[in-house]
Amino acid sequence: MVELKITGRGDTVFLSGEVDVENCGIFKEELRKIIENAANDITLDFSALDYIDSAGLGILVGVYKRLLEKDFSMKVVNANDYIKKLFRITKLETLFTVE
Repeated sequence: MVELKITGRGDTVFLSGEVDVENCGIFKEELRKIIENAANDITLDFSALDYIDSAGLGILVGVYKRLLEKDFSMKVVNANDYIKKLFRITKLETLFTVE
């Protein structure tokens, strides 16, 4: 199984490892907990995230929708070139900021 580590500090969530179909359930549940307690916009720091597949991208869309219901937004920072390319190809960069 691929390792995924999620840590939160304030309204920034740090991800490391890989997000794929094997661990997307953990990813979804951890983000759900963070969103429930969010008091502001959420920043996802991908500086240590190596890979994300379509299952992970789908979860990000769900997170985005839940945050909109709370009048919050989401942005992704420090994504590697591969992940930035995925966001461009899938047009997810039109839903939330990718830096």
